[in-house]
Amino acid sequence: MTAFAVVYALGAPTLAVVCERLPRRTVMVSALAVIVLANVAAALTPGYWWLMAARTVAVACAAVVTPAASSPRRPWRRPGRRAATCRS
Repeated sequence: MTAFAVVYALGAPTLAVVCERLPRRTVMVSALAVIVLANVAAALTPGYWWLMAARTVAVACAAVVTPAASSPRRPWRRPGRRAATCRS
């Protein structure tokens, strides 16, 4: 298992709970901006450990974006209908 997978697996549920009360648009735009900066930093790093640090920041932000992007905009009255729509 890679460091990327470990950070993502641990960060996604944890950071989703931490960021759930913040406005979704703010969370997504901020996280995507930090992902861009972390990837630019990763491209310019002088050594392996700086690269790992930049990639860890990027994956932590990716772990924030995924739950924010996939959560419904409003609570569904009939959750089964949403699941049926997704599968058909």
